[in-house]
Amino acid sequence: MKPTREQLELAAKAAGIEGEIRQSSPDNYWFQPVGLKSPWRPHESKTDSFDLMVACLISPRFSWSGDSVIALTSRQVPPLRVDFTDYPTVGDAVMAAIFLCAVEIGRGL
Repeated sequence: MKPTREQLELAAKAAGIEGEIRQSSPDNYWFQPVGLKSPWRPHESKTDSFDLMVACLISPRFSWSGDSVIALTSRQVPPLRVDFTDYPTVGDAVMAAIFLCAVEIGRGL
């Protein structure tokens, strides 16, 4: 998953993280938090994804059919479903669901 600039900004906003967007190529963005040397990449780092999940109170759940993950939150955001077939691993799908749910939370702020 390659997030857009706007998606990274919204996810950071939802998590309450201040910083700036950096870019290494026309479609490769990351978020650089203030005061930290390492970039924040919740779309591809399990640690950053977990931190985002906790900050935004997101709860990933696996579907009954076992083919997708659903990200739920107590905020005013509808459940967000991500199919496993769209990602190389189940872990990647879970990170995507958490990230995309945080993006929607950020839109509502």
